[in-house]
Amino acid sequence: MYAELVRQGAPNAQTWNGAVGEDQLAWLRGVLTMARRRGEKVVLSSHHPVFPKNAHNAWNDDELLALIDEFDNVIGYFNGHNHAGNYGFRNGVHYVTFRGMVELDTNAYSIVHVRPDHLRVDGYGREPDRLLPFRSQ
Repeated sequence: MYAELVRQGAPNAQTWNGAVGEDQLAWLRGVLTMARRRGEKVVLSSHHPVFPKNAHNAWNDDELLALIDEFDNVIGYFNGHNHAGNYGFRNGVHYVTFRGMVELDTNAYSIVHVRPDHLRVDGYGREPDRLLPFRSQ
């Protein structure tokens, strides 16, 4: 996968990145399907970002996005890895890359409050506050 990304000149063709394997993708599909049947909203958490496009994204970010797009019950995707942080909104899903403290002397952490119609992120140090409303059903 890495070699193919290098051949394509993809920005995320970096040795410090990785991918989600086929077994993990199948497991995730099953969990998301079960949650949708139960009427549950889902926030995913992973190490690597998948959106917006960035040099730090998982090698198979497009495959992960396609899977997430299939499930209207996914409301958020939280990750780290990109120490600068990032944010994107796509198809009703908030993609939050939390900022890192590595190589700095300033804190960066958050408390996430789950509400019936939104997530509220209280950021501390380098991490900003965020209000993340759910999409209308």
